[in-house]
Amino acid sequence: MTPVYQCRFLDVGQGTSNVILLGKGRAIVIDCGPKSCHVCVDLLERFVSEIEVLLISHNHTDHIGGATRIIAAFQKKIKKVLFLDDGPPMHKYLLPLIDREVNAGHIPEPERLEASAKPTVIWQQSDSRLRVMHPTFRANVQATDPNATSAIISFEHKSNVIVFGGDAPHAAWTELSSRVGKPIDCDVLSVSHHGGNINSPDYVDLYSKTIRTQTAVPSVGSTNIYKHPRPDHLHGLAASGAQIMCTQMTKQCCGDLESVRPGLVPCDRYCRSTGQRSTTASGNSRDVACAGTVIVDVADDGVHVQSSSDHKTGVAAMVRHGHKPLCVLAAKSTSGAM
Repeated sequence: MTPVYQCRFLDVGQGTSNVILLGKGRAIVIDCGPKSCHVCVDLLERFVSEIEVLLISHNHTDHIGGATRIIAAFQKKIKKVLFLDDGPPMHKYLLPLIDREVNAGHIPEPERLEASAKPTVIWQQSDSRLRVMHPTFRANVQATDPNATSAIISFEHKSNVIVFGGDAPHAAWTELSSRVGKPIDCDVLSVSHHGGNINSPDYVDLYSKTIRTQTAVPSVGSTNIYKHPRPDHLHGLAASGAQIMCTQMTKQCCGDLESVRPGLVPCDRYCRSTGQRSTTASGNSRDVACAGTVIVDVADDGVHVQSSSDHKTGVAAMVRHGHKPLCVLAAKSTSGAM
């Protein structure tokens, strides 16, 4: 398989950042991770000379925090900027930055990140395209909080599909599926809200009937205080047959995180997880990889998720050593229910 593109679901700790490397020094950036993380900009500075699209799915700080670094590093080298209207968080965090950079001539005038009745193409070349699937204009302006209007984005190359869920809630997925008249099928999914609560009454139903994927990537941080990912969320993914590859590991899966540092697969250079002991002020281990940065090669004849077999082997080894990774517990509870 000869890759045409490479998508990286970056290990940025508690946050989200995804980069699609297009070749010839070009990239698409979907979310930028937290302000404290330099993983995304380090990757871009190594491989990229021009950003085709800089896209912010919604304006919570764990998605937009790194935008300042990226814009500063790529002044006048970003061709298109897209974001949506999600109320006070945008006005507080993003608009002042955008105003300053547009007025200085560093970035082009931004465009609204909204879909029409059908998913809307925002970038295209040959057999490849980037589409915004949600929100529509009405869904955007009627949303009561940023997560409710978080964008759902698809990257498609021929028959291969990668979907980026931002922090989209259950209602957004069901509205989207109803609007397009079929389930959303993809090869790889950036799981909504870090595998946390998306107000779904039935995660099994969601991932078997509404959004279906072969590989699911929840972007989580070892020390997150939100208990991401949730067991019921992973249970729904496991029931659908998806392989689950979290970027970092939490105490929910392993009570002694230092015993598995740096992680289940070797840490990619562009990865927040570290092989060196790192702790919070209260002494909790942080930045311990599970899958770390998940790298997906996209070719004409399919997608290849790097290290997926190594990750499966690592999860199995954890179980043998008495740990209880949520993805295994979810799969077991699924098989027990059949």
